[in-house]
Amino acid sequence: MILVVGAGPTGLSMAIELARRGVPFRIVDKATARSDKSRALAVQGRSLELMRPWGVADELVAAGMRVYETEWYVEKKPSAMFELGDLGIDDTPYPHLLFASQADTERLCEAAVERLGARVERGVELVNAIDRGGHVDVTLRHGDRLEEARVAWVVGCDGAHSVVRHAAALPFEGAAYEQDFVLADLRIAWDLPERLYFFLGKGQSAVVFPLRDGYKRIIAMGGARPADAADEPSLDEVRALLANVCPHAFTLGDVRWKARFRLHHRGVSRYRAGRLFVAGDAAHIHSPAGGQGMNTGDRKS
Repeated sequence: MILVVGAGPTGLSMAIELARRGVPFRIVDKATARSDKSRALAVQGRSLELMRPWGVADELVAAGMRVYETEWYVEKKPSAMFELGDLGIDDTPYPHLLFASQADTERLCEAAVERLGARVERGVELVNAIDRGGHVDVTLRHGDRLEEARVAWVVGCDGAHSVVRHAAALPFEGAAYEQDFVLADLRIAWDLPERLYFFLGKGQSAVVFPLRDGYKRIIAMGGARPADAADEPSLDEVRALLANVCPHAFTLGDVRWKARFRLHHRGVSRYRAGRLFVAGDAAHIHSPAGGQGMNTGDRKS
């Protein structure tokens, strides 16, 4: 029996491949419900190729966006425009970068797990894992009840604060980037075409992604963080960060999600310690540019 810890894209990918090969496993996640937040958006062509046998790729393509016109501004002046879509590769059915909500990715991958006769055990948290050499003793928390179990292997797909990585005593070396970032999924009213916008200023920047359902994602950095700033930025702070670099009038509203975050570049030197493995964000975290996090996690599972 293999225990997969974490039901994000990496853990679900691991579960699907184990189920396809008839390998006994359990997959647990401490969250009681799947997240509805969009989070990681970029899905690369190779990831879609790997998802195709699962019956996931084409549904995900239908749920996402394949082609964006991108427009770049530097210090509030138009600078460049080009299309981000077909990569000109002719040996794949997915010659493009797909923009799709991570909520859709996880929804479709979990459905694939269930089609294969398995399920995610939600509200189940790994407390500890002890490698005994021939097996691993694990403690799982189900609300106010503890379960002691014995498994052959543990795969930690449990994120940047991985319990499995700590149990394996794997160093997570690296550092944080200096900048604070804010993120918001909301609606923007402005007189601009539906495009992917990059607004670059001196020490400041903002990116506006169009999402399929009419919402936009803003990721911005560079403003002075308010002294009393909470973990979640205010709408006024998001508005000010965008206005600092965007030359166009706009209004913001109908907020679905806001967050403040720091980016890190950290990684383990190896993915295995005895019978404990780490994958995805449990093994490496870095800038989200290019969709590295989710895509590399899926492939290494």
